[in-house]
Order: sequence, then structure tokens, then C-alpha cells
Amino acid sequence: MTNKPKKPRGAQNKRSGGTRPTPKPSVAERAAAQRREKFLAEFRQSGVVSRAAKVAGVSRERVYQWRDQHEEFAQAWDEAFQEAVDSLEAEAWRRGRDGVEKPVTFQGKITDHYTEYSDPLLMFCLRAHRSHFREKSQLELSGPGGGPLQTVTRIERVIVDPKNEPEAKE
Repeated sequence: MTNKPKKPRGAQNKRSGGTRPTPKPSVAERAAAQRREKFLAEFRQSGVVSRAAKVAGVSRERVYQWRDQHEEFAQAWDEAFQEAVDSLEAEAWRRGRDGVEKPVTFQGKITDHYTEYSDPLLMFCLRAHRSHFREKSQLELSGPGGGPLQTVTRIERVIVDPKNEPEAKE
């Protein structure tokens, strides 16, 4: 048997013309990837970084490091956050339009139910999607009598007489 020098992983394979497969991720890398997926799944549901980090078993600082270090993770983070916000918006629409069933109690017992609608949630949804429902405010600044503002530019020239300056301490 001859001892041929080993090629590094990923090196060119002269016989097949291709490259060898890159090394498999380490156990630690696979565990981190699983934690990132767990984080994203919870973040997609809750939209809360600290809660998703806790579910994934990592610190908030770690997920922000991942976000800074992995472009693909940063993109997945943004997509998960948008899904969480979409879910909130859908719930606001539902509560404003369809309402929430609430119990009617009498002497400690539930006797009936009624539907409670959320006018404020409905208004927020309308303001988000219809400009004529938005509050309009405008700020105008004017000078005396409604005229233009007067601006003053002041330039001072200070001349220092070295004879009157206290001596520098060494």
C-alpha cells in the first residue's frame, strides 16, 4: 500500500474533474442552526425577540449577534417579523369587524353571551389604510404679523492681547 498525500477537503479531484464535498457542519454549528430555526418559528408567532430567544434557549444578545453575522438569518428575521405584524393586523381587523364574544354573568353564573366590538381597533385599521381617516396636523412658523421669520447671523471677532493673558503653567 502506498501512502498518498491527503488532499484537503473541498480540493479538486483530478479524476472526476469536480470538487470534494465541503466538510459537514460541526455539532455546535448544527445546534446553533437548530436554535436559529426555533427562534425564527417563535418570533414569527409572537414578534417578541426576548420571548423567541428564551424559547430557543439563547440570550437576546446572541440572536442580535446572529443577525449581524449571518445575512441569511437577518433576512429570515425580517420576514418572520413581517409575518408577526401581519398576524397582529389581521387580529385587529377581526376584533374591530367581527367582535369578541363576552359572557354575561348573573349571581356568579354565566347566563348569556354578547359580542363586543372594538371601535378604536377598527379606527386604527382604517387610519392605516385610508388617508382620509388619518389625523391631519400641520405646523407653520411665521414671524411677527404673520410675516416671514427673521434670521440673524452674528459673527464675532475676538482679539486676544497676549500681554493680558495669564502665563501658561508648565
